[in-house]
Amino acid sequence: METVDVYARPTEPMAVFVDELGKVLGLVMQPDEDGFQFGNAEVVGWVCEHDLVRDGDLDFPAFPVDVAFRARSAEFQGARDRLARRVFESLKSTRRYPLMLVFDDQTKLDEFRPTQAAAQSAA
Repeated sequence: METVDVYARPTEPMAVFVDELGKVLGLVMQPDEDGFQFGNAEVVGWVCEHDLVRDGDLDFPAFPVDVAFRARSAEFQGARDRLARRVFESLKSTRRYPLMLVFDDQTKLDEFRPTQAAAQSAA
């Protein structure tokens, strides 16, 4: 089943970033061998560093941390999409993280870079 991913470039240590994510999600982040896992009745996800390479307009190396969301079944794909968007918008509102929202590692849905936002608001 496809994922929706929020790729980020945290400025603080991973543990601090994951703690903030847990608050946004309202879920406990469980450490595992690759990073952290989380989930509810509809969506399961994980937070980890990745080694994806640039693919067209998907500049994965600029966003070294992957927050991935997968629906537990097809009926929960809408919940997956809403949760990923909510995390993207919550992190974006802090104006601290470069972010990229991607469907199934193939289609960019949104992107945010704090320096761009600051320049646009100053104009």
